[in-house]
Amino acid sequence: MVMQMKWKHLFPVRILNRGKSYFYSGQVYDLEKKEHTLTAKVDGYDTYYVTIQLNEDEQSILHADCSCPYAEDHSYCKHEAAVLFAYDDQLRTESKEKEYEKFQIQILPQIKKAFTKNDYFFDMGKVLNSLPIRYDTWQKGVQLVHDHAITIDEPKLTLSEWVDEDQTQYLVVQSYYKNRMSAYLELRHNEIKRLSCRDYECRNSYDTYYARTQPICEHEAALLYLTIQYILQNNPGDRTDRNGFVFLETFNTTKTTNIDHHVKLVPHLNVDIDSLSFSVWLGNQRLYKIRSFSSFVHNLHTQTPYVISKKTQFQLDKESFDPEYIPLLELIEAKVVERENTPVRYGYEPLHIGAEIDLSGQTIDAFYDIAQTIPVEYEKKHIQTKTTQLDISFTIKPLMQNQSTQGIQVTGHVPTIIKGIRYGYYFENNTLYRIPLDQADSFIHMPRNENDDITFQIGNKHLAHFYYDQLPKIQETSHVEIIEPETIESILPPEPDFTFYFDADDDYMICTIEAIYDKSRYRMTDEITNDAKGYYYDPSNKEHRYVEREMDMFQILQNFDFHYQDKHMLCIKDDDHVYKFLTEGIDTLLQYGTVEATTRFEHLQIITKPKITVGVSVDSDLMDIQITSDDLTQDELIEILSHYKEKKTYHRLSSGKFVQMDAQSLQSLEQMMESLHMTPKQLVSGKMNVPMYRAFYLDRMLAEKNDLRQRKDASFKNTIKKFKNEEFALPKELHAELRPYQEEGYQWIKTLEAYHFGGILADEMGLGKTLQVITALAAHKEEQPSPSLVICPASLVYNWKAEMERFAPQLQTALVSGTKKERKTIIENYINYDVLVTSYDLLKRDIAEYEDTHFYFEIIDEAQYTKNHTTAAAKSVKLINSQCRLALTGTPIENQLQELWSIFDYLMPGFLYSYDYFRKNMEVPIVKQQDQQQLEQLRKMISPFILRRLKKDVLKDLPDKLEKVQYVSMDKKQTHVYNGQVTKLQQLLKKTNDEDFKKQRFKILSQLTRIRQVCCDPSLCLEDYDGTSAKREACMDLIENAIEGGHKILVFSQFTTMLDKLEKDCEAKQIAYYEITGATKKNVRIDRVNAFNKNDVPVFFISLKAGGTGLNLTGADIVIHYDPWWNTAAQNQATDRAHRIGQKNDVTVYKLIIKDTIEEKILELQEKKQALADDILSGEQMSNTTISKEDLEALLQ
Repeated sequence: MVMQMKWKHLFPVRILNRGKSYFYSGQVYDLEKKEHTLTAKVDGYDTYYVTIQLNEDEQSILHADCSCPYAEDHSYCKHEAAVLFAYDDQLRTESKEKEYEKFQIQILPQIKKAFTKNDYFFDMGKVLNSLPIRYDTWQKGVQLVHDHAITIDEPKLTLSEWVDEDQTQYLVVQSYYKNRMSAYLELRHNEIKRLSCRDYECRNSYDTYYARTQPICEHEAALLYLTIQYILQNNPGDRTDRNGFVFLETFNTTKTTNIDHHVKLVPHLNVDIDSLSFSVWLGNQRLYKIRSFSSFVHNLHTQTPYVISKKTQFQLDKESFDPEYIPLLELIEAKVVERENTPVRYGYEPLHIGAEIDLSGQTIDAFYDIAQTIPVEYEKKHIQTKTTQLDISFTIKPLMQNQSTQGIQVTGHVPTIIKGIRYGYYFENNTLYRIPLDQADSFIHMPRNENDDITFQIGNKHLAHFYYDQLPKIQETSHVEIIEPETIESILPPEPDFTFYFDADDDYMICTIEAIYDKSRYRMTDEITNDAKGYYYDPSNKEHRYVEREMDMFQILQNFDFHYQDKHMLCIKDDDHVYKFLTEGIDTLLQYGTVEATTRFEHLQIITKPKITVGVSVDSDLMDIQITSDDLTQDELIEILSHYKEKKTYHRLSSGKFVQMDAQSLQSLEQMMESLHMTPKQLVSGKMNVPMYRAFYLDRMLAEKNDLRQRKDASFKNTIKKFKNEEFALPKELHAELRPYQEEGYQWIKTLEAYHFGGILADEMGLGKTLQVITALAAHKEEQPSPSLVICPASLVYNWKAEMERFAPQLQTALVSGTKKERKTIIENYINYDVLVTSYDLLKRDIAEYEDTHFYFEIIDEAQYTKNHTTAAAKSVKLINSQCRLALTGTPIENQLQELWSIFDYLMPGFLYSYDYFRKNMEVPIVKQQDQQQLEQLRKMISPFILRRLKKDVLKDLPDKLEKVQYVSMDKKQTHVYNGQVTKLQQLLKKTNDEDFKKQRFKILSQLTRIRQVCCDPSLCLEDYDGTSAKREACMDLIENAIEGGHKILVFSQFTTMLDKLEKDCEAKQIAYYEITGATKKNVRIDRVNAFNKNDVPVFFISLKAGGTGLNLTGADIVIHYDPWWNTAAQNQATDRAHRIGQKNDVTVYKLIIKDTIEEKILELQEKKQALADDILSGEQMSNTTISKEDLEALLQ
C-alpha cells in the first residue's frame, strides 16, 4: 500500500473545502508527476497552472505555486488543494491496481498449480481468474479463517431445479459467523453462478450472478478460501448430469446406507454460564449430529436426502420418525422458520441456525414438555425433569463498623434462571426444573457471580424500606435466616399505622393525618414548617419514627391534588377531583390505615351499581317495557341516559350524588335503548309499545345481563317458549325424504310463518334450500290454500318449476313468462295457482300488474340480487303484497353490510331501522372501527331470523356427492339461433336415406356439434353473434356465489374455446383461475394441480380430454359440468377428480342444462339409451355407430 502524505493541515478549512469541490467537479486535468514535481491545470474563472514540488520521499511539500491572484498573496490556494486531492486519488487508484496485480502474481498461480495436480471437476484456478480480487482483501479473508471466525457448513452437491438450465452438477457453500450466515456461493463447473456477502455489517453486502465487476469483500474471500480447501481435499462432482443420475438410480445396485424408517431424534442439552441450548443427534442404530438445523429442515421440506457422508444419507419426511419425535421435529421447524423471517438491517434476509438452538421463551416451554416424553442427554446421562417451587435460602446479618451497626448484609444462592412464556426454568444436578413464572420474575435479574452466589448490602437509611416492603415478599418464596435479629431491630424504626380525617366545606376537601406508633400519636400535618425555601416536613423524635413512610402519605395525597395550607391538606372540591379521590384515593389510603369522615364529607356519595329492574309484558302482538330503579328516580334515570353518550366517567345529579357511568346496569340499559330505537324518556316512562320481532333479542339480552333485574309476564314467556319449541307436521304429500337438518329448516320456516315474521334461509350452497321451501309451500296448500310467489334469477326459473314437479307435483305452478300479454294473463289469474315463479327482471317490468294481488308466501331466491336497496329489483320485491316473506341465499353479505340491511328491509321493514341510522350506528362502527360490541348486538338481533348451516356441520357422513341439474332458459335471440341450427339438421336428415346417413355421418356430427355449441354460447360457431349466452351467465353466477361461500370450483367442458370465454369473464371480474387443456405440458399440469390444492386460487378450468382422468383435485368441492357428457363413465371420472380419497368436504356436482333443447332430451334418454348418448358425443364411436336416423330425429323434435 502506498503511504499518502499529510498535507491538509496546511490549508484553511474554507480553502480546503473549495479545493475538494473543484476536484469532485472534474476541474483538474493534465495532472503529471516528473521526478518529485506535480504539474496540472485547474479550470476556474480562468485556466490556472499549478506546480507542486515534493521532497525526496514524497511525504511532504517543499513548495507550491499557482497562477491565480490569491496564491500571490497567500501561502496556499484552492487550486493547489484541488491538485493535491487529485494526486491522492491517483495514488489510491494505483494502489488498488497494484493490489489486484499482486493477487494475480502471488496468489492465483499457487491456486492454479494446486488444481493441476488432479482432475478436479470444479477448477478454482479458472474460477478465480476472472474475479476482481485484491491481495489485501484476500489476506484478510484468510486471516478470518485462521482465527476460526468464519467457518463453512458441509457443502452441498446438487442439480438445478430449473428445466431450462444446465443440468450438470453445481456446488452450494455457505459460511457462518456465530450462527449468522456470512456469505453464499453457488459454483458451477468452471464459473460462479452466484456469490454474495450476507453479513449486514459489511458495506459490500450484495448479490452477484455470473459476471462479477465489483471487488469481493473479505467475507467472500474467506468463503472462497474455505471452498478451495474443501475441493482440494474432497474433489466433489463430475460430469454426471440429471438424466445420468436418473439412469443410475434406476439400475442402482450399490449398498449406500439410506436410512428412512424409524429414525430417532436424541436431543442433547448444552449448558453455558447464563444460558441453555440444545443440539440433536439422529439415526437408528448409529446416531449422527445435525450440524445445520436450517439445512436439515430444508431437506425435510423438499424431501431431498440429508447427507451425512458418501455412504450414509437420510431420505426423510415426517413419516420417517416415530410419533414421539414429532413434537421435537415441529419445534425445530418452527425455530428455523422464525429465524428465516427475522428482520435484519436491510429488510428480511434468511438467517441460519447451525448446530444449536437457544432455549428461552416459548422454546424452553416446549422443550420441557418434550423432555418429559423422550430422553434428553447431558454429558452422556439422561436428564430428569421436575416441576417445583424455587428453594432459595438467604442469610441476613448486621453490617458492623467500629462496633456500630451500619445496616445489613444479605447473602444467598440463586441458580441461573431461564424465563419461558408460561414458566421459569433452571438446571442443576442433572435436572431441568420448572418453576412458577412469578418466582422467575422475582429472582431472574438478581446480581450474581459466576457461581450463582448473591451478596448485597442495605444501609440504615433504606433498612426500613427493605424490612417492611421487600423482605415479606422474599419470605413468601424463600427461606430467610436472620442472624442477630435483636441487633438489627435496635436500629430499625417501628412500622406506623395512620389515621386520615376528612371533612368538607363549600370549596375544599380537607384532610389531617396522624401517625401512630404503639401508644404514641403524632399529628403529622402539625409538623410541617416553612422557611425561605418553602414548606418542609420536620417531625419530632425522628430516630424512633419511620419518616420515609410518613412522607409517603403526603405524597399519596399530593398525587390526588391535595396541597398543604394552615396545618391541613386541602383539595379543591370540583367534580373531577371529588370523583377521582372517592373512587381511587380512599382505597389507596385504606392500605395504610383507617379513614374517618364527617357527615359533610360523607354527603359526597357515589352510586357505583344502580339497581334497575326491566319489566316486559305482551299485549296484542306488541311488547310493553317498564323501567324502575331502587336508587334513582324516573327523572334521574332519564337524566343519566340522556348524558350517557357523552362517555363521561361519572355524572353528578342535581342532588349532589355521583353516578358511576360505567356501571354495567347503565351500560345494559343504554344498549337496550339503542337497540329498541327509543329515547331515554320513551324507555323509562314506558309510553311506547315495541314490535314483537324485538322480543327475541330482548329476551336474549336480558338472559345475559345479570346486572338488570327482570320481570317478565306469562304472555311474554309463553311467546318465547313456543317460538323455540313449537313443532309442525310435515305435509302429507311430499315426494322426498328430508334429512334431519332439512326438517329443522322446515320447522323454522313454519315458526316464522306462525308469528308473521320474515327470515333468511342462508344454508350453504347444495344443502337443499329449495326443497325446504317447497315443503313449506306444500304444507300451506294442505292447511289454507292461497297463492305464493317465488322470485329468482332468470336462469333458475325453470329449475324451480322442475323441482316442484319432482317433490310436490300437487302444487299448481305457473311460470310468469312469454310475451307481456301472456304474462299479464297469468298474473290476473294468479288466484288459480298455488305458486307463481318469475324472475327479478320480469318482476320489474310487470310490477304494475301485481298491484291488486296478495300472496301468502313471497320468496326471493338468490336474495343477493336485492343487495343494493336503491335498485329496481330491490324496490320491486318490497312492493308485493304478501303475508310471510322469505329470502334464500348462501351469501347474505357479499361485499358490504348494507346488503344485509336491504334484505331485512324486504323481510321486515324497520327491523334494522332506517338505512341512515343503520349505516351510522352499525355499519360504520362495525366495518371501519371494528366495534365488537355493535357487531355482537347486530348478531343477537338477527340470529333468530337467519338460519345458516354448513355442509361440514350437518352432513356427518362426509364426504358425500350431491348432484344437481341446473336448468337454464335461453332468451329469444339465442332460441332463434338454436332453432335455426336444429331446422338445418332436420332438413339434412329429411334429404338423407339410411345409406346416405352412414356416408355423411361426419357431416351430421359436425352439425350436431354446432347445435351443442349454440347451447353453450352461439359465438362459439357464429362469429357475428352479438347476443347473450344464458348458460354462460348462469355458470358465472354459480362461480361467484361459490367463491363468496368460500368454495373452490372445477369447471369441465369439452370445448376449449368455451373455457377461453369463461376465463375472459373471470378476468373481467378479477377472479383468479388455472387452466388445463390438451396443450398444457405434463409438468405444468402437475405444478398447477399442486398449487390449486394448496393456495387460494378458486377456479380451475379443465377440458375433457386433458383433465377427465389422472388428476387429484381434492382442493375443490364444487364441480360444474358446463356441457353435458352423455358418456356417464367419462362424466363420473371427471367428477372424481374432486370426489376421491383425501376430500374432506362434500362435493356438489352441477350439470348445466338448457331447457327445451337437445341437452334436456338426451338427459332424459340417458338411462334408456346409454349407447345412443355415447355415440352422439363421441366422434370416435360414431364412425362405427349403430345410431339410427330415427333416433337422431327424435332428439331434435
